[in-house]
Amino acid sequence: MPKERTTCTECSIRRQKCDRQTPCGRCIRRGVADRCTRIWSSREEARSHRVSLGRHARQNTSAGIETPEPSQMGRANENSGLSSFDHVVSPTNVSTRLSVSITPDEPIPEYGSTSIPTQQDGHSSGEDDDLRATSLALLELHLPSISQIWSLVDYHEKFLLWYHGCYHGPTFRHELEESLETHDDALPLAVLDLQWVALLFSIMAGSMACATRNLIESWGFRDDEVRRLSRQWYKATSTCLNLAEYTCNHHIYAVHAITTLTMSAHTLGFSEDILVMLGSALRIAQSLGLNRLPLVKRLENITESSPPSQRVQVLEREIGRRLWSHLCIQDWFSLPFTGCQSIGLLDFTSTKPSNRDHITMEPLPEATPTYISYGNYVNDIARLVAEHHSAKAQTSTAFLLYEKVLQYDAKMRNLARNEMPAYFSVTTPIEESWACFIPWARRSLTICFAHKMIMIHRDFIRRSFINPAFQMTRNTCIAASKTILREAQQKQQEDEPVIWIDQAFCIVAGIILCLDIIHQHTDHPEYTTHTNMVNECIAMLQRYGTSMIARRGVCILSTLLSERKKLVQPWSANRKRAAPRDDTATRASKRSKIDLTSVRDALALYGNQDHEDGHDFEEDPMTFVQKRIAELLPPQAGFSNSFLFGELLDFSE
Repeated sequence: MPKERTTCTECSIRRQKCDRQTPCGRCIRRGVADRCTRIWSSREEARSHRVSLGRHARQNTSAGIETPEPSQMGRANENSGLSSFDHVVSPTNVSTRLSVSITPDEPIPEYGSTSIPTQQDGHSSGEDDDLRATSLALLELHLPSISQIWSLVDYHEKFLLWYHGCYHGPTFRHELEESLETHDDALPLAVLDLQWVALLFSIMAGSMACATRNLIESWGFRDDEVRRLSRQWYKATSTCLNLAEYTCNHHIYAVHAITTLTMSAHTLGFSEDILVMLGSALRIAQSLGLNRLPLVKRLENITESSPPSQRVQVLEREIGRRLWSHLCIQDWFSLPFTGCQSIGLLDFTSTKPSNRDHITMEPLPEATPTYISYGNYVNDIARLVAEHHSAKAQTSTAFLLYEKVLQYDAKMRNLARNEMPAYFSVTTPIEESWACFIPWARRSLTICFAHKMIMIHRDFIRRSFINPAFQMTRNTCIAASKTILREAQQKQQEDEPVIWIDQAFCIVAGIILCLDIIHQHTDHPEYTTHTNMVNECIAMLQRYGTSMIARRGVCILSTLLSERKKLVQPWSANRKRAAPRDDTATRASKRSKIDLTSVRDALALYGNQDHEDGHDFEEDPMTFVQKRIAELLPPQAGFSNSFLFGELLDFSE
């Protein structure tokens, strides 16, 4: 919860640091002690001051004048309500001029704004203004109470930023707190920078999509509101960006907002939408220079005696690196799905974020886990996926391609066994000084590594069930699938966030085991074991009632199990036209072929929309699936519809 307003109006108008005394020191020195107050005479006065100040700051920026920075790094964030953040200091000057210096001698390409984000000028009048005003009024109706906003922001900072790191928590908290102080605990969107508001909506959508039901209820939201509010806030993010004309007015807030949306997009059914938005975020990031942030020791060697201005500059560069790293991860993990990459391994000079104190920016030992630790290690995994993709493109035969598979299989195992930081290893005892997310990160990495092993073998999965030459692929993928499902089934901590990869990767694992079941005799011991694991996976997915990923997964896994029960023999035996062992009556009630019609109908009815949309089911199953059904799984899951139905589950032969 935010504190009562403590900055006087005179200091706020001048954007100067207030010592928060009554009267404050600055007002005494200015000779206006009698006017030192923390109360605006009216909301309109506060609004007019903010608009004029924002316009003045933009004029200074266009003239090449830097906004003066306060001399000290912020104040204690006493009201966070987060025990692990009691030490956090919100830097008041971080957002005053968010900028990146490419080299010590190059000019600084600006990509920031004033401390309290204010609306941009230059909008047309007349009907456009009326439409804009209506849109803003509707957006304000989507905002929950201030206490609920703080609950959502608090949660995201403590429970989710370790996973994606797409904005700096203390900076955003300060901006939100200052905006609320200025506007009497309100957020009038008409005078705020809508790209900053987009970030707020994306943070709230992520928290709502990932928090446990008990926590959401404790914030005052009803269970039946969760999915609807999450979708509204997701769409509000896009609306704010469009109203701000973000594709023309490039700003780092847009990159923050879009990348943060990855925490909610997939569970809400917007995987294709976020893939397009990430493309725009990548272009904006490149135009802002986030791809050109090499290590500059002279600028980034922070010590206890370093001035605040240098700390701010380092923080800005680190924020840029975090965003660029996340964009790389998103792009490279999508390679098996898209088949092409937008970020080449040699197309940028930005280094990975460095291990530093979250606020002071002073370097920390590599053995100390911080909020960039998970992202940096996942970046290593993603880079290996990208290298594997490039290596595959250089092969000309199946034999050479499989050699690359085995080569990168070994590299991925080495990365997991020998290059993992000790604090992420399940064999290392957890120290009390480590952040609360370490156990969650360990489980997430186990699931991630197992899934990436499947992706390494992806091109040979289908063949591995019918060709003994690829038995290693079959064994590897089945073992990885079991690992994913076992980790996902483990009892989670009460407050552990629900992250979408658990659902998406479990579906991939379930499909692999379904393939094994389809090619396995019913009397084989693994037939029963794997069937039980898939049923447990379905039951687990059913608990995520608001997730579109989970709903689609339940649909496809249940249908595949049902189809297997109708087979006379395992699919491999049917392909060889082996004589069935069942009696005549049983044969009459069973089939020798998987029928994708039931898969098609079920997915069209339940997997793509919230309700039946009247599709015509008379056309060819493959044509229907490829034309009518949205991508069933997120790009990072690696199974596009064309691969899933065109190769992996194609039983038409």
